[in-house]
Amino acid sequence: HFSVISFTSDKELLKKELEWLKEDVKNSDKKLKVLLTHQPPYYTNPDGGNALIKEMLPPVVDELGIDLVFSGHDHAYGRTKKLKNGVEDNEGAIYIVGGTTGQKHYQAVNDGSFEVYNDENTGIYTTLEFNNGEARIVAKKADGTI
Repeated sequence: HFSVISFTSDKELLKKELEWLKEDVKNSDKKLKVLLTHQPPYYTNPDGGNALIKEMLPPVVDELGIDLVFSGHDHAYGRTKKLKNGVEDNEGAIYIVGGTTGQKHYQAVNDGSFEVYNDENTGIYTTLEFNNGEARIVAKKADGTI
């Protein structure tokens, strides 16, 4: 099941989006739950991220049992460990900041949440492949190398 929410710095609007997300995910019977959003709660951008999203989104992800959270915004690739309540937990979600294939890059920083991050000034894209009930995530450089 895929859900998509926007981003905001408005707490009331974010509350409404998260209520919608709860209903959307709870009404799905799909095993895999994936969330897509623009700004990540765990970020690779050295200037920091959206504190409101970091405060409010992960508890809802944990509550709903969301498996993967894809985001962008930071222009640097990063993939967290499985996180629940902000700490490594095998029952938690993986958060992926997708990087960029454009010309704008940031030097990635690791706040301790990331298992993998890329601080090269190179384009990266991420694919999600499904086969026989399994999901495979592959991040590739713009030239196709892994």
